[in-house]
Amino acid sequence: MLLREFLQCVCVAILLALPGCGRFGSSALVFVPPKLPACEGPLTSVHVRWNVEAQTSSPISIYVSSPEEPRKLWLIAAPKGEKDTGRWMHDGSTLTLRNAKGRVLAVRTLETASCAKSGS
Repeated sequence: MLLREFLQCVCVAILLALPGCGRFGSSALVFVPPKLPACEGPLTSVHVRWNVEAQTSSPISIYVSSPEEPRKLWLIAAPKGEKDTGRWMHDGSTLTLRNAKGRVLAVRTLETASCAKSGS
């Protein structure tokens, strides 16, 4: 079990390096916007698109978590879809897609982008 958790952490770390998209094999999880502009405040709504049809044909569970908050179920949905979150996403909010057996299919964490500086 520790090896499995370690490998999941390694996969998540690799995924976090990819801007805007979390992938596990042919699965995808995309945020629009891909990063939270820091000048827009601490909370935002994000449009989420996912496609894990290559992994499962059964409904999937999408969980939200962050370093400060435990994992909570956000949505049970078809393996391909899209939906807007509420204005509760913030820097560090992570969405995790899991199949009916709890296997992680895709992970994506919202990060903050710096604001563009106005020229003077």
